[in-house]
Amino acid sequence: MSEMAQRQVAALQVHSRVRVIEIDVEQAFSGSPKEEASRIAGALREGQHCVVTTRPNHAVRHGIEARCRERGLSRAAYGEHICAWLADVTAQAVAQSSPGALYLSGGDVAIAVAHALGATGFQIRGRVAECVPYGHFLGGRWSRPVMTKAGGSAPTPRCYML
Repeated sequence: MSEMAQRQVAALQVHSRVRVIEIDVEQAFSGSPKEEASRIAGALREGQHCVVTTRPNHAVRHGIEARCRERGLSRAAYGEHICAWLADVTAQAVAQSSPGALYLSGGDVAIAVAHALGATGFQIRGRVAECVPYGHFLGGRWSRPVMTKAGGSAPTPRCYML
């Protein structure tokens, strides 16, 4: 997770109805998506806004090349595996709970989640705070609103500023 994203999550974390769930990316290679999905679904059932992030671990971020070599994966394949696992976690979490919407940060994650939910595309309906596209997946098992964010440099999430 980028330092900017870490600052944005920290700004959200101060709110009493926000629960941050950190996931260690190494779980993608050895953990169960079911366990992580259950933690997320539990927070949602308790009425919390759930922010799911990868654990901010600088040693892991700087040791990616070594981890790729250990697993015999290219850097791209390593990232794709993590995205697919996070998408599986998301699909299982929304199957266990009923969040009102999804906010997906990172284009690769958004695409992986769309595929995991059986979507064939994304129809943009508008923008939140003039910068965050929202709309609906086309097809698939998720018909509620989806917001996406890829990049950005605002010091705090624009949705928070509304």
